[in-house]
Amino acid sequence: MIERGIVTKRDGRDVTVRLQVTEGCEACASSGACSSGKNEVEVWDRDGIEPAVGETVDVQVTTRQQLAGALLLVVVPLALFAAGYGTARTLLPGSGEWPAILGGLTGIIVGIFAGALFDRRRKRESMPFVLRKVVAVDGTGAGEEYVSP
Repeated sequence: MIERGIVTKRDGRDVTVRLQVTEGCEACASSGACSSGKNEVEVWDRDGIEPAVGETVDVQVTTRQQLAGALLLVVVPLALFAAGYGTARTLLPGSGEWPAILGGLTGIIVGIFAGALFDRRRKRESMPFVLRKVVAVDGTGAGEEYVSP
């Protein structure tokens, strides 16, 4: 997925980009209700493009990064919920639902912390990156040109 945004901060190869509202956002029934277009995200200048503050850039978020994020945030905690719930039911039979529920909630908490630790260890690989700079061809914004490194 490619998103367009404006560079608001730069620190070496770490770049902060404010994402712009896309055509899909404008047509959405939730238009204005979400924070789309107001989000600032940290991206990595992987290829040394060196965008300056105020420049427009395209940011690439790979499908692999999206799937890994979904796995870490949803699937792992839910799986550990089920494991914690089942373990508590097995170890404490006849004690009601509360111990099983607490076991499941413990699994969710462990899953969230494990995902955060794993993601922190591979921060660069999981970050979106600057794909290219975008500049107006004629200065009027009528056309655009992509500038690669």
